[in-house]
Amino acid sequence: MSAGEPLALFLACLVSGLLVPLPEDVALLVAGWQVSVGELTFSAAVVAGFAGTLGRDLLAFGLGAVVGPRLERLPLVRRALGEARLARAHALFEREGRRMLFFTRFAVGLRAPLYFVGGSLAFPMRRFLLLDALGLLLTVPVTLWLGHTFGEDAAAGLKVALAHQRVVVGCVLIAGLAWWLGQRVRARA
Repeated sequence: MSAGEPLALFLACLVSGLLVPLPEDVALLVAGWQVSVGELTFSAAVVAGFAGTLGRDLLAFGLGAVVGPRLERLPLVRRALGEARLARAHALFEREGRRMLFFTRFAVGLRAPLYFVGGSLAFPMRRFLLLDALGLLLTVPVTLWLGHTFGEDAAAGLKVALAHQRVVVGCVLIAGLAWWLGQRVRARA
């Protein structure tokens, strides 16, 4: 094993979902496969995956804390979201923020955006760090184990998923646009 594999895993997890439109789960599955073929040790993969993912999550949360309140004060954003919706979002995070942020750890594709929102809505950083670290202590070893156990089969599945990624993203965008248009039509009726 070279020193490059843990660093590559760390960096892949650090940029996942922010600079690269793939979740860290992909890098962790590949790292698990690398563990199975002896290119990486399990302990090095756990440390690199945990550190990289925690760094990405803190970055998303911190960006939300810095940028979010400024965005929320913009008249265009306030008109687009509406005062009532903003108030409901704040109330929801006060009531359910801990659960939302913890369980988001298990929802692929929603992590960075919801962590950004958590930072925007002034969720306590220490509490976020604790919840995220607890979630990572569960998900990083399990995802590595899945990559180790199902290595080549997981790689084949990822190839299929990546080949159809644009279709899935397109369908989600179309569904989101349809929902938004429906909301606009109902609001005018």
